[in-house]
Amino acid sequence: MRPLYYHYRQDEEASDVQNEFLVGASLLSAPLYEQRATSRSVYLPGESWFDYWDGTEYPGSEWTDISAPLERWPLFVRGNSIIPTGPLMQYTGQQPTDPLTFTCYMAGDGLANYTLYEDDGSTLAYQNGAFAETSISCRVDGDLAVVEIEEQYSNFRPQREWYEIIVFVGGQIRQKRVRAGQGKILIRL
Repeated sequence: MRPLYYHYRQDEEASDVQNEFLVGASLLSAPLYEQRATSRSVYLPGESWFDYWDGTEYPGSEWTDISAPLERWPLFVRGNSIIPTGPLMQYTGQQPTDPLTFTCYMAGDGLANYTLYEDDGSTLAYQNGAFAETSISCRVDGDLAVVEIEEQYSNFRPQREWYEIIVFVGGQIRQKRVRAGQGKILIRL
């Protein structure tokens, strides 16, 4: 967790915000801090941001009033970012991460890249090269979104059969499920 000014030092407004924080460079959390509040004003620095829950796009560098029902707090994803998610688990290895979902939050024509590192989660075998890296890129050019997935296994292969690809762009949701384990996958949406 980091304050906004760690990534937005030139933004004077971001340096004054004390009730929002970044999780990495791509997620912005704006928790409710007033009892019985159902909305709040959120400052979104930089370029565009997307509501994590429904994909609504918001302009950056301004304050926005956000509805915040009890079941979902204000959580935003920086435009041109990719967020991986998997099934809910109580502990590592409870079940395979299948499907693994890559959600691309694309702000108009743009490019996003992400590399997911995985190992068995319970031993030190990664120190001997037992791990996997899955690189994903999403490029939007006009009406076309192109997603590339490249799987690299090094003495470890994640237990998964499918990838679920979701692309939020221009107010639309594009989605496709593809089989994992192909090495290199090209998807046009």
